[in-house]
Amino acid sequence: MATHIDLSQLPQELVELIFIRLRGAKDIIRFRAVCSSWRFLSSCARSRGLLLMKPLTPMLLLPSNNDDRFHHLFDFSDGKAARIPLPEFNGKWCCHSWKGWLVTITCYPPYPIEFFNLISRARIQLPLPETLQDPPPNVESTPIEMFIDKAIPSSNPLDPDCVFLAIHGNRGKLAFCKSKDNTWKTLTSDAINYDDILYYKNHFIAVGPFGVFQCDIDSEQKVIPFAPPVVFGCFNRKYLVEFFGDLLLVVRHLDWEDQYSDASDHYTPKFELFKLDSRNLVWNELSSLGDHALFLGHNQAILISTNEFNEFKPDCIYFVDDYIEGYFERAAGCHDMGIFNLKAHAFEPELPFTQIWLSPLFWIIPEL
Repeated sequence: MATHIDLSQLPQELVELIFIRLRGAKDIIRFRAVCSSWRFLSSCARSRGLLLMKPLTPMLLLPSNNDDRFHHLFDFSDGKAARIPLPEFNGKWCCHSWKGWLVTITCYPPYPIEFFNLISRARIQLPLPETLQDPPPNVESTPIEMFIDKAIPSSNPLDPDCVFLAIHGNRGKLAFCKSKDNTWKTLTSDAINYDDILYYKNHFIAVGPFGVFQCDIDSEQKVIPFAPPVVFGCFNRKYLVEFFGDLLLVVRHLDWEDQYSDASDHYTPKFELFKLDSRNLVWNELSSLGDHALFLGHNQAILISTNEFNEFKPDCIYFVDDYIEGYFERAAGCHDMGIFNLKAHAFEPELPFTQIWLSPLFWIIPEL
């Protein structure tokens, strides 16, 4: 007869040793499901200084669909997707991810905006969209995806001194708030339509059509020129990445099979990488990421070592569709995804799922 072991009675020191050896999000989810005391320990791990022995692997959060109301986490280490119930997402639009956190907007008034931790289920309430300096003229008739495009914190969102920066509105302006603020403050800027934001060397920076700008959130609350533009034009998306202290700019070019047809499919024909020469303020083309891989989409760009995560290919960009209009204005939905090999300047075989998605997919690195 098998002996039943009450895992809730294990010594805390032993449970902590088990916890710090967890490898992926699925392990953490299963750990938290054992009992209430294990779940409490995982929720308090950060405040107790419990650090995982190995970094967690990037995963892809797949949305629910008509056939399955559950979200799934796809793990590239075993090629399997684990079901993850997210009742907190009911009636919400998810627009962006930062590490293991997701930015959600409730789809009905007053449209609360939250940072939500996928694993611990912690929530951080941000100011309402009506407090933006130039909110939509008719909030109730404005598509929800036009409220906030991206939002990132200056540190862990749970830190009391954390500051949040967002790209907002259909003109892509910049606004910030501090922890527990009740209103957004829009930064003064002649530029609009920012593509990406990054907290870099103790400052927020943002990239748009006219270059990279540093955000002064303390005194004048405006943007300051930081680096010149690389590529002009609107048919591309730009991403900011910190690479061992250097600043990288990734340009994703977009094209259409038939630019004169509203039903035409968009696609990515190529990527270009540039590294900033901070002394001379010029961008130099970068041909390789070496033994690293980059993950792009509706997320803060993720850079990992493929020596640590050998399930991913070195010198490759893993990307998902982040052309927001594709979800709402075209029948194509979310389909522009794959793997781009920088060395070969070619696209690898597709990601292991080819269906068209009607809501965003998110790269995440789970954290508590």
